[in-house]
Formats: sequence, C-alpha cells, structure tokens
Amino acid sequence: MPLPETTQAATSDLVVLVFGHRRSRSLRYVLEGLRRQDALPFTQVWLDGHQEYPELLPKVAACQALEAVFPEARWIKYGARYGLAKLLIAALEKAVQSHRHIVILEDDCFPAEDAVEVFRAELDAVESDDKVFSVYGHYFGDPDEGAFSTAFQCWGWATTAAKVKPVVAELRRLWNLAEPDFVQWIQERMTPAIRQRMEQHRPGSETLTWRFCWDATVGFLAASAGQVHKRTPHQVIWNFGVGLDSGHFGGLAPRFFQPPFNMISEDDLRRRFNLPLIETEDPYRVEFGQPYHFGAESSHRRLLGKGWSIPEEWGTWSEGDESFLHLSATPGKGLKRNASHPDSASGDNTGERQVVLTLHLRAFTGGQPPDLAVAVAVNGHDLTTWRFAPREWRATKRIEIPVAVWDAQSPAQIKFCYAGARTPADVTPGSPDTRRIAVGLAGMEVAVENPEAAGDGGTA
Repeated sequence: MPLPETTQAATSDLVVLVFGHRRSRSLRYVLEGLRRQDALPFTQVWLDGHQEYPELLPKVAACQALEAVFPEARWIKYGARYGLAKLLIAALEKAVQSHRHIVILEDDCFPAEDAVEVFRAELDAVESDDKVFSVYGHYFGDPDEGAFSTAFQCWGWATTAAKVKPVVAELRRLWNLAEPDFVQWIQERMTPAIRQRMEQHRPGSETLTWRFCWDATVGFLAASAGQVHKRTPHQVIWNFGVGLDSGHFGGLAPRFFQPPFNMISEDDLRRRFNLPLIETEDPYRVEFGQPYHFGAESSHRRLLGKGWSIPEEWGTWSEGDESFLHLSATPGKGLKRNASHPDSASGDNTGERQVVLTLHLRAFTGGQPPDLAVAVAVNGHDLTTWRFAPREWRATKRIEIPVAVWDAQSPAQIKFCYAGARTPADVTPGSPDTRRIAVGLAGMEVAVENPEAAGDGGTA
C-alpha cells in the first residue's frame, strides 16, 4: 500500500496537529484561526481518506483542496479510511521524534488568536511537573472548574513529547488488541477511584466497557497514573462541532451549549471571531416533491436547527421548550392557497400562493394529561397551534405558508414552541433520561399547491 501523500512545511520546537476528514468548512475555519496567529508554518494537517466510498469522495476532495488555500502547512493525506484514532496515534508517534511541544486540534476546535502562544507558555510552565499530563483550552464551564482537572479534555489540548511518548506507545498497543481483549483489559483495571477521576465533569468511562475510544483511553491512562490536566488561564479553544454534519452532536440540543459541553454553534463562532461566511452548497436547500427523513443515517439532519436531540434510527426528538427547522427553496409563480385542511397552519391568507410542509411526527405525551400543545411560527409569523391528546402518539400535520411569509427570510425559519414537554423520567420512574422532549420528527415533504393556470406544475 502506498504511503500517505505529504507536503513539506517548516520545522519548529512546537507542532500543531490538525485532524480532518469530511468537514471542509469546519476545517477551513480552524486553519484560518491558525493563520491569524502565524502558526501554519509549524502546522500538520492529517486527513483521513475516502477509500473510494462514493458518499465520501466529494467531501474528502473538498478537504484536500484546502491545501491550495493554506499551502504553508504540511499536509498528510490518506487514501484509505483509517479513522481518527489511527491517524492520531501515527501523528503523535512522528511528532514525539522531532518536537518538544505538541498541540492537538480536531476540525471542530477553533483556536482563538493567542491559542498557540498560550499553549506554549503553559507547557513551559508545567514541563517539569510529572503530575500534569496536558493543558486544555476548551473549558467544561462548570462553576467548580478550577485550574486543574482530573478529567481529560480532548477538545483542543497540548502536551510535551516526554509526557505523551509512553502514553502513545500504550495507546498503540491497546489499539492493536482484539476489541474483546481490550475491553477485558480495561475491566480488570478500572476502579471506582479511576472512574471518579475520569468523570469529574461528565460521564465517559462507560464507553470503554464495550469499545476502544482513543480519548477515553488517554483519560483512563492519565487517571490511572494520578495525573491531572491544567486549564489555560483563559479559554483559547472553542468547540463548534454541533449541528450540521456532526456525528455525536447533530441535534443542536440546548444541553450541548451548557456545561459540561459548553459548545457554540458555527453561527456564534463566526460572530465571536469575525469570520467570513464560507460559501458552499446551500445546506438548507430542499426540493419540492422529495421526501426528507431525519433518522441517524440521514443527511437531511442538516435541516434541523437548535432544539433537537441526538438522532435515532427512526427520526429525531425535540429537546427543550422550542426547536427550529431551516429550509430554503423557490416556490415558483402562479400558485395560490390550497383548500382548507383540518390540520393546516395557514392563518387568514385565503387566495395567496403557499408552500406546504407535511410533517410526520411522534408525540411524547406519556399517555396522561395535560395535552401537549405545539405553537407553530414561520419567519416570526404565528400560524397555528397543534394539540396532541394524551394517547395520540403519531400524527401527520401540515403547515400552509403563504409565499409572502416564506420569502420574508432565507432560509425560512420554522419555529415550534412546546407547552407540555416532559422527560421520560417523569413518565417512567427510574428512567435515566432527563431530556425534555415533546415531538419527534420522522419525515417531511415540501410542496407548493394549487397553480392558478393549467400547465403550471408548481415546482421549483
């Protein structure tokens, strides 16, 4: 098998390792942050490959094309799809041979303007302290978060070659084990004290009870050695890997923006750091007549705004007291309002052209009063309120939107406000699920209806 394709860059006592795969826009923001602090000459960009999977080819190619935009960095481009753990182990094994300080960033960890110099200074300060394994820049955000934590934070961290070298050697050994052997190895060594140290801010040790996970394994090794992790004097890394194209945080649920996750959205990132909007294919674009699905494996989750939970196989639950859809499309001309429908949200717009959303929903009513009420607004215009009886757990609802309302904002914002959201723990005593959920979105169709003249098909 050929070696990964690489380009050269300047050497430095410090190296910044950036890992990417298929999120070109996110990767570009991270590299722009490094460019602003003149860190690209000592940055290495490690890109996982597409392995000829058709769905990955264009996304990986878009990431690879960024080399022309950021040529000062060194680019290591894989052909096969190895996964982040394999790339990180390989990158660290090389880095410890020629660099004293190492900064590790994934493609959703934006470095503030002084991040690299802050990491450099902090590593100088703790280099001789064997009790401090790493320095981290993305805060957990807990009120009791002090200068040091026993929990490893992988969202933008740094360490020294001397400290990480034995850890990465052990990481490589554990990675090479058959997974059942790895799980057994962990089970034989995990103690309540180690688990408590790993989970100072949020759960995570349970992952190791059934699979290999590089960051949880690093956290385990550091906790086993009694090591701690130092917080930077001020936050210098901002994780914005929530929402579009996120594998773990795709729902923009309110809890992701609160401690201990403390994430920000891509829009908030651009505003905070005055970043330009990177023009790509409109992620909110919808086609009339096409069905859309919101299960875990669907790319249509890109249409979900804030207020949705982690997707499941069938679809995605709302989380919190409100949630949003973002859609953009051009309705076309010569269209008027459809005849009334018992579940339509149309207001007093008789005679106007309209966009019609048909939503296939689940309702979390718990089988008990009170009714669940869902108020629907589009681009700030209140249109209707749906009510779900205690035993009504599946329903198809329509939103009829006058074109003038639809066109008032692009992308159009559909807002759902919930009265009666409850948690599974409220319904089933002992349930660990404390999410406040109301409706689940399984599917959707978008249409324009009732052309005024024959022959106008009413499609975009």
